[in-house]
Amino acid sequence: MLFEQINDEGWARAYLIVDEDAALAVLVDPVLEFMTRDEEMLKRNGWRLACVMNTHTHADHVSSAVHLARKYDCPYLMHSSTSVPCAGLLVSDLEEHSFGALRFRFHHTPGHTSDAMCIEIENKLMTGDFLFNGTNGGGRDDLPTGDLEDHWASLQVLSRFSEGIFICPGHDPPGAPELTLEENRETNPVLISSSFEDYVRWQRATWEVLGEVSRMKYALPANLTCELPEQDYFADQ
Repeated sequence: MLFEQINDEGWARAYLIVDEDAALAVLVDPVLEFMTRDEEMLKRNGWRLACVMNTHTHADHVSSAVHLARKYDCPYLMHSSTSVPCAGLLVSDLEEHSFGALRFRFHHTPGHTSDAMCIEIENKLMTGDFLFNGTNGGGRDDLPTGDLEDHWASLQVLSRFSEGIFICPGHDPPGAPELTLEENRETNPVLISSSFEDYVRWQRATWEVLGEVSRMKYALPANLTCELPEQDYFADQ
């Protein structure tokens, strides 16, 4: 299995997983700005796109998932609680799906969004905005469908995994390494929080630092309607 984080620019991360024997590829959380690059990568390596997946409904950037799924006639997979109408393959908590030799298991982790999930394959856990690495903590819960209590409760899902599993988040600084769950338990403020009140304090302090999500007015409607964003979206970059 080839597993690679493919975005070199910005904090948004996307993952390529390939069954090299069968030349089957899966993309997780692909970003619209890099769609042409991703298509060229598939063509150059002779890989067939078997599925595109989103860990949640993104509010800060436009996903290319539906556009890739339409072009390559492959499933667009999300959690069954999503409001995205064009996600045609919907999964439940602990459900499994295989594409060639790639076997994925899905874990519902609402909080950052109501449809958030983690995607497990071998010793990797793609956590979207549920959990970042180290001091970056996790995604904010003050955006549409976010819920502080749900996110806090969802942290119990981490007990399903070995301490050595690698956390592969939806955002992190460029070049930052993945850390194990064990390493995150020592450094991640979300996991260090000893009570729900501590977690809420950390979240609210994070909201103040991050401020407004300026591109949400373009990105969220595009992701919910499965259409391309307005041209102003690209001008705002």
